[in-house]
Amino acid sequence: HLSIRRQRQMCIRDSRHIEASADKDLFIEGDELLIQIALSNLIDNALKYAPKESPVYVDLMEDNDNIQVKVSDEGPGVPDEEKQKIFEKFYRSGNENTRKAKGTGLGLYLTRKIITDHNGDIFVMDNTPHGSIFVIQF
Repeated sequence: HLSIRRQRQMCIRDSRHIEASADKDLFIEGDELLIQIALSNLIDNALKYAPKESPVYVDLMEDNDNIQVKVSDEGPGVPDEEKQKIFEKFYRSGNENTRKAKGTGLGLYLTRKIITDHNGDIFVMDNTPHGSIFVIQF
């Protein structure tokens, strides 16, 4: 069980700001290490693609009897036509900004596999005015 109390915390990772908040007394049942790997993949991607001066936000909340984890950044975002493709094995976005970043195209594929194996869902939305919000829902 993972349990996080609602509070906004800020940490610095490699000179980057990560702000996290969580609703009180929420529990996600599953393999703690695998869930940590999935979240780490999303946070690493956000740090990789967002401008160095912008924070990354991680929020754990309850929404309509579902538990959601959101990882938000202010990077270039994901084009609509690629929002489903990015979760495919070895897929790398054709976006010029993302091609500059190193990667194998396995991180989001593995993240989706971990989340679906835990009876969850993962999708990406636009973060207005720019960036991405990756949402995990249990």
